[in-house]
Amino acid sequence: AGPLQLKPGRGYEPAHFNTLVRALSVTPLPNHKTDVNINPRPLGFPFPELNRGYITGDAATRTAISNRIRNRTLGLLWFLQNDTQIPTQHRQIARQYHLPQDEFTDNRHFPWQLYIREGRRLQGEFTLTERHITHQPEQGIDQREIETFADTIAIGEFPIDSFPCQPRQPGDTIVL
Repeated sequence: AGPLQLKPGRGYEPAHFNTLVRALSVTPLPNHKTDVNINPRPLGFPFPELNRGYITGDAATRTAISNRIRNRTLGLLWFLQNDTQIPTQHRQIARQYHLPQDEFTDNRHFPWQLYIREGRRLQGEFTLTERHITHQPEQGIDQREIETFADTIAIGEFPIDSFPCQPRQPGDTIVL
């Protein structure tokens, strides 16, 4: 099915995206669709704190947060496609991306639930930290000292993949 015409979403504010156009990842999918992702580390990430309260929230809180994120997502697409701060050739490329008419038709073409990779309330017998992943001899941490477990059932590899939880580091003057 063809694309839907985008609108910017409620509360559209171009300033939310003023440092954003540097690190998009675009992957083709079947059926002439695309997975668009963004690397938040080298640029201003427009979503920190928008999901705060989702995990522990009631249904009304989760709906409000989902709507806020939906509107920010629509605003991001609108910004990339229409804002004159974006070079013309990049706007033309961005205009190729739309919400699909044939997916999530009962939810305004958005997934029914937010993608929550991990929540802060997640606590188990073991909590993986940066110390377990990185070799930091300058901090007196030797990788050989890191815990191992006799009952390990799997091993995997993936880069440390953290996203900002707030727009600034405490005491920092740099907006993430």
